[in-house]
Amino acid sequence: MKKIVILLFLTSVSYAQTKKCGTTAFMAEKLKDSHFSKNYYQFQNEFNAAFNSNKTAKNNNSLLVVPVAFHYPTGNESDRECLISLAQEQLNILNNDFNATNSDLNLWFEQAAPFYPGVQPGSLDVYFCLATQNHPLNIDPELLEGQPAVTIGYEFGGTLGVISDVNWAGYLNIVVGHGDFPAGYSYIAANPNNGDAVFISNAFIGSGTTCGIAPNNFSDSSDFGRVATHEIGHYFNLFHPFADCTCDASSTDFVDDTPQSNCTSGWDPPFGSVPGCNPPEKVLTMDYMDYQPGYAQFLFTEGQMYRSRTRLESIFDQYKIDFGSCSTLNSTQNELQSLLLYPNPSRGIINLKFNTEKFNTTEIVIFNTIGQVVYENNILISNEFAIDISNLPAGHYFMKVKNGEEVYNHKIIKN
Repeated sequence: MKKIVILLFLTSVSYAQTKKCGTTAFMAEKLKDSHFSKNYYQFQNEFNAAFNSNKTAKNNNSLLVVPVAFHYPTGNESDRECLISLAQEQLNILNNDFNATNSDLNLWFEQAAPFYPGVQPGSLDVYFCLATQNHPLNIDPELLEGQPAVTIGYEFGGTLGVISDVNWAGYLNIVVGHGDFPAGYSYIAANPNNGDAVFISNAFIGSGTTCGIAPNNFSDSSDFGRVATHEIGHYFNLFHPFADCTCDASSTDFVDDTPQSNCTSGWDPPFGSVPGCNPPEKVLTMDYMDYQPGYAQFLFTEGQMYRSRTRLESIFDQYKIDFGSCSTLNSTQNELQSLLLYPNPSRGIINLKFNTEKFNTTEIVIFNTIGQVVYENNILISNEFAIDISNLPAGHYFMKVKNGEEVYNHKIIKN
């Protein structure tokens, strides 16, 4: 594991010939300003010291709802309905990825986990909600109260490429720009009070929906929308696991459970095939903060999510609280509400309640933290099913439930 020494900034490494994170270059330019640089390094030193001293503590995480606004400066008003759908498509991906409910997380338990002892998937316990009320005034004549916070043709920050706009303070802003290079960029440790945003190229927003000629004419559905996952990781103060691309002790992302690596690891390598800096560790190539294609990324670690949660909690009071009823929380939280688990934690019995009319044969598999199957069953569900885990040792487990074509992943805790 990595020894935390001092803050070193990241160097730029290509995703591939057509995909690149621009955060390194963006932050390097911002750090040329002495005032910004002084404040940034002071903040990071204080944050890292506090995080390091308290990181053994466990947060009693409640669900934090974050208001989100999307901005399409090069979009067409005639595509508004489609662009709103595209925004929600991207938010669905973010909610799954940051809450460890993404369907491809099963690859971790079924194939990858044995190569990475001590590493567990983490959850931020967050819900990204497309705001619907109390929009900023005189911004976009088509931005109506009661409708999603989506601007079209509005030049966020006043200039193309700027990703701060005080008119939009109190939101997590996502700016979708024209072109496909770089794929995205963000402030590291952004501030809602500044109206900070993440920038995502129209080549990499969402997972395949296209909305006319602009802004999504380069959409690459194979990326799974995970450029946004990566960049919002930066927004919540995560660094690339390969840090400054050396095996020096000072090369760190400030997270203990991401094995140290010497820069990037090739394009979609087999699990456990890339040696880390400290044998026998292997590079966690499937981590969202590494450089891989979206289809090959499927987890944040517990350490990364604890660091992000620490940052989110510290800025949460900067977000608007009057952003609407968050109707999307009811309709698109199906991953969290179509299958209910209770009680969780549990000493013995966990009840599964299915909010569905699809009566399929359902596969239930529970894995321990090293990917071993500790429970397996196939049932024909009607509405509710009880699982007895009283014979399992106390600890954290992960449950995969496959009902027809729908796959749900849940973390469960045995007391």
